[in-house]
Amino acid sequence: MGDAKSSVVLFGGIIALLALLIYLVTGASNRALDQSPIGTNGLELWLSDNDLRTIRSHRRVALSESEVALRILPLYDINLDWDVEPPTDRTERRAAETQRDIDRAVVIEKMTYVPTMLVLPKWRTGVIELGLLDEQLLISSAIYRRLIGQFELGDLRLQRTGPKLLTTDDGIVLYQPQLFDERSLGRTCRPYLRVPGGVLIARCDPRDAATVYILSDPDFLNNHGLALGQNAEQALAVVSGIVGDHPGTTLLDVSTQIVLSINEEDARQIRPRTTEDVSRFFSYPFSLIWLGAGFCFVILLWRGLVRFGPPRRVDDGRITASKTASIEAKGYLMRLAGDDLALLREYVADKMTALARDIMGKHAGIAQPRLIRRLHDIAPNATPALENALARLDQMHAGTPAADLDRLAETFEQTHRRIRDELGHVSRRR
Repeated sequence: MGDAKSSVVLFGGIIALLALLIYLVTGASNRALDQSPIGTNGLELWLSDNDLRTIRSHRRVALSESEVALRILPLYDINLDWDVEPPTDRTERRAAETQRDIDRAVVIEKMTYVPTMLVLPKWRTGVIELGLLDEQLLISSAIYRRLIGQFELGDLRLQRTGPKLLTTDDGIVLYQPQLFDERSLGRTCRPYLRVPGGVLIARCDPRDAATVYILSDPDFLNNHGLALGQNAEQALAVVSGIVGDHPGTTLLDVSTQIVLSINEEDARQIRPRTTEDVSRFFSYPFSLIWLGAGFCFVILLWRGLVRFGPPRRVDDGRITASKTASIEAKGYLMRLAGDDLALLREYVADKMTALARDIMGKHAGIAQPRLIRRLHDIAPNATPALENALARLDQMHAGTPAADLDRLAETFEQTHRRIRDELGHVSRRR
């Protein structure tokens, strides 16, 4: 029963480990980011619940550019021209300023053809791991100049000079607010949403490109911020105001790739599943599941066949019981006949046969000279006494007194036990 329980525990542990590995490999970090305080899962639900059709970007959902009224593009990359190196320890991971790498060319194309609300980053990865927001986890404001310059929308300047907790008359609440300096907007951009201390949302109209709304503080729309003050109502009002009467969809774009079709005639469609989708289940990282399943099968096969031996025949027990009954009946008849010498010889022969099977295999015959030679090699101390007892047994006849038979039987039994003990010591030394 214990072996069965250990097998279940072992199998369950391996499956749990594989599931955890697959979860980590196949995008657990992205899910953790979207569900964290700085993620945007709450925004999608909030807009959808208020009759503002909102879709999160997904590889199986294809939209044309003409169908999108507004693209909300949250950024988690502080340098679009550089791929961040993976952290080597927990300290580096918590201090990381980039959570989702995206190329500059991809961001520029996303902004060019569809009205876009660009949401700047603000927090380090430590917010995701610790589940709290602290000023020590803020991204350094000194590096925003480089990031904003990569958007090619002018010389916007970000500042954090306001109070630790900003509360406006409209109910907007921001912790450690970061706002645009209105004097830096220039000709391309103008304020879209002002708050005390600066501009929260700037509207930029670059030449030959769609309108871009830049949200300076992501806490206005992220999971954490929507729960503060009246941020949820104000965010809904802002998004609804930008969308206006456009019948299209609000796209929450968290993808690092281009997800919209450039053909304006293409209607929204769901890509059908094909054999290619099935083949993905046999490619990396899903191949790890199949390798793990094969590994578990080998372990269970080993435990079933090698460790516990081959399957036993159903009639093995009956054969053993039949042999035991036959031996007992034969001994009973010999005792009734008073033939003690025959009974002793039968007993000695049975013991020697068992000894031969233990030493030379269960299929070995009772070749006594061969067995004695083998015993001289592996049990040299007790074998001479055994030879002497067997020789004395051969010299006895029907007229041998019962007392001599008893002494010989006792001598043989003691010698047999000594050999068993000596064989046991030999096996332990090996």
